[in-house]
Amino acid sequence: MLPERERDVEADSISTLQREVLRKYASNKGLTFCDLTDGFQKRVREGTRGLFGRSDGMHWSRTGQKVAAEVIVECLGVL
Repeated sequence: MLPERERDVEADSISTLQREVLRKYASNKGLTFCDLTDGFQKRVREGTRGLFGRSDGMHWSRTGQKVAAEVIVECLGVL
């Protein structure tokens, strides 16, 4: 979700590994694993902005909370 100039290749590779390990763990335990990453990235590519609060740039804003809820609903196939 970061501009190319701000990407951290090492952090991205760690994130990929963490996501894969969590996905495998959930699968082995018979749990549903909802990874919000792809859903958030898709919405950013589509133009959604303001996902994070201004105070620290890391916690979700109200918009971010709404997007997270939508992505979780999609993942779980609730609606």
